[in-house]
Amino acid sequence: MLRHIALSILWLIPMAVGPAMAQSAPDLGEMLFTCDGACLGELSIQTRSAEEIRHAAEELMWFGRGDLAEALITRRAASFSEAETLLTLSDALLQRGRVGQAQSVLREALTLLPLAPVRSRLENRERLLGRADELHHRVGIYSRQGRLVLFKFDPFLLNPPAVLDLQSGQELWLRSNADSTFSVIGQDRAEVSFANSRLVLTQNGSHAAYEHVPMVIEIASIRLRDGAAVVGDLLRPQTHSSTLVILTHGAGKADRANLYFEALNIVAAGAAAFVYDKPGLGASTDGNWLTLSLAQQVDIVTQAARQLRSRYGFTSVGVWGFSQGGWVAPMAATSSQAFSFVVMASASGLSPEEQDLSARREAYRASGAEAAALSSFTDFHRRVFSAINADAPLASFATFRDEAAHQPWATRAWTPQFSAEATWWRENQVQPSNYLPRLTGPVLVLLAGNDQSVVPNDNMAPLVTALARSGAIVQLNVIPGATHTFETSDSVFAPAYFAVQRAWIAQHVQLSPG
Repeated sequence: MLRHIALSILWLIPMAVGPAMAQSAPDLGEMLFTCDGACLGELSIQTRSAEEIRHAAEELMWFGRGDLAEALITRRAASFSEAETLLTLSDALLQRGRVGQAQSVLREALTLLPLAPVRSRLENRERLLGRADELHHRVGIYSRQGRLVLFKFDPFLLNPPAVLDLQSGQELWLRSNADSTFSVIGQDRAEVSFANSRLVLTQNGSHAAYEHVPMVIEIASIRLRDGAAVVGDLLRPQTHSSTLVILTHGAGKADRANLYFEALNIVAAGAAAFVYDKPGLGASTDGNWLTLSLAQQVDIVTQAARQLRSRYGFTSVGVWGFSQGGWVAPMAATSSQAFSFVVMASASGLSPEEQDLSARREAYRASGAEAAALSSFTDFHRRVFSAINADAPLASFATFRDEAAHQPWATRAWTPQFSAEATWWRENQVQPSNYLPRLTGPVLVLLAGNDQSVVPNDNMAPLVTALARSGAIVQLNVIPGATHTFETSDSVFAPAYFAVQRAWIAQHVQLSPG
């Protein structure tokens, strides 16, 4: 479940960052979006203790400003010497793709805390970084008597290493041991190890060895129209597939590892896959993921399709979108002739504004809200969005907050905290009914039956209506009991989520000679 922490909060800016904004120190404010090196002096003065420095640095990193977090901690290094702060610095360095420096910082932290409780976290992280090259080569698909398991490793450590059993849907999160094995987090008698080309899974004394399925993984960089670079992994099967699938993320803080299981599943179907770090994260050092517009995300997948097709000779390119990416994928497919097919997972048939309102209303309703309170809650947020769309001054939203303070739903009320947040909403109000009917190629839609974010009762009708007006051949699958991230319980995915995609994509794979 950890890979979806940022995504499952929802996949729109206020739901993903609203809680963090509410907890931020007021003095960070608008600085998080606009700060450059010149404002570090002010921030340095405001953070007097190591704890305050850590808090400010963590907030800056959450908002994609690993550069400022690193600079702040480095600037104040003389005023503290505790390992927790060095751990935060290592996070900042990893977010910026500086793995070697992060490893050096962790080693320094380990010398400071020989007996501290945090030592095990530091040791695990240091071991993972020390094994980064080895683990990168272990990433991939493993098979045993037709049963597939996937292994992924995030070199920037935004996610722990993990194994996924495609047949059961069980996801195992791993902790590195001193003897080069991995213990399974939350399971006392479970372990993962590697031997030559095999992944060995041990559970309750029983061993199962899975053989590595040959494939190719290489780093690919995409140049956007504004000159920024987006970096990710291109995964290709050994069968010389001429089909490529570009994966695009949901909202939130996501590097390539977030969708790596989906990418590997696509390779298992016989197609190549490209999955990238969002701007400002990992190796994509240009830009800021927090203010990334839908149009910019369309540009990322469109440029990736064009450039990778040209470099590698792909003849068929599909676009795959999860959650917020469920807007991006069909928008890209209808604005460019680069795409042959579309996959939409947990996609909405509503506009971002209506989708956000639907999710908020459903969460409040599920809490036991009375009809009158639910009605006033809905009306409040409609008026907030009306003010946003009218470009109301940010200060004017204080009136809404005063109003909400006296309501039974006060703790659930949302208003924009920063001008960049309001701007995102105002400039990203797309209507799926305008572009879904223009789809022409094959489309796979996967919806979760127990989705509390893309609420089926609100989304199904507009989605189906818009797709029915298209010339596309549409396959729509609802996965019963699955959540927004297609889990049926903690760290257990609905197996059908991966199986349906694998079978459908396999039908659209084109093989090249050689």
